[in-house]
Amino acid sequence: MSAVLRVAGLDFEIDRLLAQLDFSPYLIRRRGELNFSGRPHEFSSFNAEVSGADMQAAEQQIMDALAFMQRHEAALLVLSEFPGVDDRTLDFGIEERDVAHHVDSFPYELLAALGRFRINLDVSRYPRTPEDGTPA
Repeated sequence: MSAVLRVAGLDFEIDRLLAQLDFSPYLIRRRGELNFSGRPHEFSSFNAEVSGADMQAAEQQIMDALAFMQRHEAALLVLSEFPGVDDRTLDFGIEERDVAHHVDSFPYELLAALGRFRINLDVSRYPRTPEDGTPA
């Protein structure tokens, strides 16, 4: 997956929020539950897939994100005002390209929707994977 909605808060009722959403996260962490190393999570959070397009397909990720926000408008409005949510971020995973100047442009429609829903924008860059599948 390449575009992920990440939501987190120190003190919010995550299960009450999840019950009001019309999409399902693939990862849920509850404050106080133990993580993989046996320590309690310091905050509650969830991750939801917004686009499953390849990391080389930034334009497809953007189109998928716009469709996701249109399809889940009511849920995202609930999320935008839910008490105790400290962070809402849409993270685009984009593979580095072998070019001198790497630019990804985000259309105003996407930026306006992110602002409306109080969602931050992140771009995570990943090293290119050679065609033989070995790490770069």
